[in-house]
Amino acid sequence: MAYYLPINSTSLAHYFVCACIKPARYFNNKPKDIQDRFRNVLLLSTELGTKETDCCIELILTEDEEKTLSSCGKCFSLFASPLPISRVKKVYFQEQRQLEQTLSNINISAAFVPYSLAEVKGFSNVVCDASNGNDKQGTNDYSDQIEMFDRILGALALMKTAREPYMNYSENYASTLSFFNSTVKDNLERQNRKIVDKFFGLFERTGSFEKFMPYLEKPISKEDLDQIATDDKQEIKRSISKAIDFDKLSGMTYAFAILKSYGVGGEAATKKIDSLVSTNFKDLKDGMAEGIALYYGYNRGYSVFSNSYGTEETERQTVKYLLDSQLDYYTIESVYQFVFNKNTTSSRFPYIDEWCPKKNQHPKKKTDYMVLDTVFIGKKKPSVFSEEYFLGFLGEIKTFDFINVPLASLVEHIWNKVAEDTREEIEDAAETKVAETEAKWTANYNKAQAEIDSLKRQIEFQDGSILDLQKQNDTLTKELDLLKSNIGSPYAKVEEKAQLLHEPGAIYGPESKVQEGNDLPDEDQPLAAATSTVDGYPAGKKSGKTIKTKSSSSKTKGASKSTKKMTGKDIVEDVDKDVAENQSSMIENIAKSSTDKGECFSLFDQNE
Repeated sequence: MAYYLPINSTSLAHYFVCACIKPARYFNNKPKDIQDRFRNVLLLSTELGTKETDCCIELILTEDEEKTLSSCGKCFSLFASPLPISRVKKVYFQEQRQLEQTLSNINISAAFVPYSLAEVKGFSNVVCDASNGNDKQGTNDYSDQIEMFDRILGALALMKTAREPYMNYSENYASTLSFFNSTVKDNLERQNRKIVDKFFGLFERTGSFEKFMPYLEKPISKEDLDQIATDDKQEIKRSISKAIDFDKLSGMTYAFAILKSYGVGGEAATKKIDSLVSTNFKDLKDGMAEGIALYYGYNRGYSVFSNSYGTEETERQTVKYLLDSQLDYYTIESVYQFVFNKNTTSSRFPYIDEWCPKKNQHPKKKTDYMVLDTVFIGKKKPSVFSEEYFLGFLGEIKTFDFINVPLASLVEHIWNKVAEDTREEIEDAAETKVAETEAKWTANYNKAQAEIDSLKRQIEFQDGSILDLQKQNDTLTKELDLLKSNIGSPYAKVEEKAQLLHEPGAIYGPESKVQEGNDLPDEDQPLAAATSTVDGYPAGKKSGKTIKTKSSSSKTKGASKSTKKMTGKDIVEDVDKDVAENQSSMIENIAKSSTDKGECFSLFDQNE
C-alpha cells in the first residue's frame, strides 16, 4: 500500500537538507503545516495529498513498520519513528509551476532533489481532523538517533570528497561503507579489493577513537584543543591574529586543529571549510586528508553543509547525495538501519531495489571496480622511476635473501618488474586518455541534455501558465456575460433612467444653448427646460401649464448628426408631446416622493 506524507511545499527542503523525514518536534525552523498537528509523530495518508496542502511525499514502509501504524480517521495514520530520504519514492505537486520553483530553490545549495523524483498530480480533497487521533505513541525521544544519523552521514559525505582529482570517490570510501553493509563488502571481496578498516573504530567507538569521541561530538573550544595537544605532548602556537601554526602539529592534534580553525556556514572561524572541500583537501598534510574529512563531517553533521562547493570553472565538489544511484540509496538506508536498529549491519534492501534509480556502468581500466551499480575509479600505481615507486622496491630488497639466492635473480626480478610496470603504465596512460576524451564528450552531452531537459521543463511551466490564464479568461468572460445580462434587467433600466435625471451636465432654460456636440446623435441632445424648476428639475413655465412639445423633425435614419445650433425653445417645440407629458408626470412624482431608492423604483414602474 502507498503511504503519503502531506506537507506544504515550503517544508520540503527541510527534510532533504538533513536526509531525514522526522516529526515536527525535531525541527527548529520548518514552516508550520499539517504535520505540526501531531508534533511527535508523522501524519501519513493513503490518499494522495489533502485539501490543505500543495505537496506530498510518497514513502515506502517495510512490513514491520506498517504494523506499528496507528489509525487516525478514515484514511490517515500516525507513524512514530523518523525515516531516511532513501524511502522517498516520489514527491507530488499540484502545479508544475510550484514544482519548478520548489526544486530550483532546493537544488541551488540546500540539497539535491532529482526532477525525476517529482511529478504533478491532482490532489485529494480529504481533510484531516486532529481530534481523530493523538500522538501519545510518539513519546519516545529520537533526538540521539537523529543526531547520530546526521553525524555518520556527514562523515561519509565529506570523506568521499577527499580524493585524487582523477578519482570519483576517496580511496577508502568503499571500504568504510562496507562497515555498514555486507553487500558492499561482498562486492569488494569478489574483485580482490582489500578492505581497509582503519576508520571502523569511529563508528564502534573503540580503540584510539574512544578517548576522542567526547571532543568529536561537540563544538571544539580553545581549551579542548589545548588539552588534546597536551595529552599528545604537543604545543599549539598561535599568531597575533589567533591563527594556529599547523606546521609542527601531527596526528590527532593536527586533525583537531583543522576542525577548530575551519568553520562551516555562519560559524565564527579563521578559515572556511569551503576552501578545503573545493580542492579535495589537497592542502592538508600527506595521508591526513581522508581522515580529517571524515572527522570534520562527523563533528558538524550532514545537515550543515551545502550540497556542493567550488565553482563551475574549478569543477564543483558534490557533498550531499544526488539520489541518482542505487549506491546513494543504499548508503543512506544502511546508516539509518545502523543507527535506528541497534548497530545492524545491512545487506540487500528489496523494498528499495524495486524502484530506485540504477546506473548502467562498467569498469574501463584495470584499477576500476564496481560497488553495486557504480564504478569506482581506483588509485593509480606509482609512476615508474618515481620516489614512491623506488620505495616499494626498497621494501623488497630488505627482505631479499642475499645468502642463499644469487644476486642475479634479484636483478632479473627488478628488470622484469620494471618492464611489466612500464608496459602497464603506457597502457594505462592510453586508457586514461581515451577515458578522459570519452568523459569530456559525455560531460558535454550531459550538459546539452540537461539544457534540453531544462527547456522542456520551462515549456511545461509556460504551458501550465497558459492554461491558468485560459482558465482565468474563461472565468472573466463568464462574469462579463453575467454583467451584460444584468444590465438588461428592469431594475438596471430604471437605475439608468434615474441617473439621467440627475445628470448635472445639462443646463435648462429658455435662453440656454446646447453645446454644439456634433459628435452626438440628435436624439441624444439634452432637452431644453422651462424657466421654472422644482428641486432642480424642469417643471414647465411659471403659469403652471404643462409643456407641450411636438415630435422632432430633425431625427434622421441611421442617427445622423445634427449640424444646426438650436435654442432651448426650438428643442421643446420639437419634442414629442407624449414624451414631454411622461417626463412632467415623472418629475412631479419624484418631487413628492421619498428619497428612498426602493420607492423611486416603485414610482418608475408605475409610470412605465
